[in-house]
Amino acid sequence: MAANPSQTRSAYQSRTYRLQHSARKNMSSMIGRGIGLIISGILGGLVVLYVSRSGPLEGLMGILFLVFLAMVVGAFFYGLSMVSRAVFGRRRTVTCPYCVAKRTLFRKVQSYVCDGCGHVLRFRGDGNELVKVTCPHCALEWAASPDSGATRCFCCGARLMLSDSSARFSTTTQPCPACADPNPEGRYFCRHCGTSVSLMEQAAEPVKTGFDNENIKVELTSEGMDSISVRAAPPIGLLYFATSRLNSVASQANELPEGDQLNLSLVRQVQDSLEEIEEALTRGPEYAGPVSAMLPAVTHITARLLKDIKIGPMVNTGTEEYNIAFRDLSTLFNSLTIKVTPGVDSALNENLWPTSLVKVSRGKSVGAAQPQTPQFFTVIDNEAELKDWVKRHLPDSPLAPLSAPPASASGTTSGHTPQTPL
Repeated sequence: MAANPSQTRSAYQSRTYRLQHSARKNMSSMIGRGIGLIISGILGGLVVLYVSRSGPLEGLMGILFLVFLAMVVGAFFYGLSMVSRAVFGRRRTVTCPYCVAKRTLFRKVQSYVCDGCGHVLRFRGDGNELVKVTCPHCALEWAASPDSGATRCFCCGARLMLSDSSARFSTTTQPCPACADPNPEGRYFCRHCGTSVSLMEQAAEPVKTGFDNENIKVELTSEGMDSISVRAAPPIGLLYFATSRLNSVASQANELPEGDQLNLSLVRQVQDSLEEIEEALTRGPEYAGPVSAMLPAVTHITARLLKDIKIGPMVNTGTEEYNIAFRDLSTLFNSLTIKVTPGVDSALNENLWPTSLVKVSRGKSVGAAQPQTPQFFTVIDNEAELKDWVKRHLPDSPLAPLSAPPASASGTTSGHTPQTPL
């Protein structure tokens, strides 16, 4: 008996499908969530009815009762709206050409990760037909509408034209600025040395929206891909995305004034990059060498972000969020370091980071204009240790861009046909 695909997925892959489910790209996910809201509204209505029969509510209790009533009514009608849109919305039934699984998706969906085989399905127009496509430059496989027209391979970036169920790839080449090796037009990184050849368009991060705060909004790139679909890229593709993201962070970090407020958004991007690198290594252990070469640059970028930082008053972000972010960042980095340097005693491994790079707490300000009024601010608990760590890992010159791993790592090709569903 074949294994259940969900039992063979990594945590990263499982999270991909949870994001896709929350994005409500198919009818079943929207109906399921709509029915859940309707049931919640009905149960809440019964509670409202019971409380209202116990007698009139006044003051604060009356206000809270009205707020709860509004939430109950809102949940019920929002659920009805979701079910109505799912049932009467324009949709299409497609068959994955790789695993022959059928999916009912909304017409607005332009990319979808097949949960049967892990291939990306890309749509153009209103048709239901999909054909197999294989990139001749990196061997990535996906499915696309037969007349998709001009597009790019979302792994290596090579340009192609889909017409009449056939793929015609551009024969135009562009020289690598570093080694002059000819590369297919549109390729993101040189297949020989890994130097950036053309810009990679970053997919916007998914954003939670909606009444229940579980509806995920995803922004499409100009190539019709989104932050969910790109997660289905093969290991080399994930390393490309991580490299591109880290280069963007490095460029912004070079422009940051010293002693500036901590940019937690850039820290999250470093963490996202490490998650992509970790998933690439999990699915492609042969990339241990290239990953090992990338990690020092991650350390340099992180040290630059933490150089002489100031922790100002936190309005929307609490101290705990900072502490969790930097604890998770260290955990991710150390996990990768141990994986790519097996057999090295972790106690003696100089590449490992402290358990927590930053520990933030609240304290009272000194020399306030009105000492009788306590003013609280945030401070770094281990500032001396942090400054020492930054001094040891910060490069003397500005951060240089990373080179992506070459198209072949340890003698393997960059092509990857998903054998295990995401």
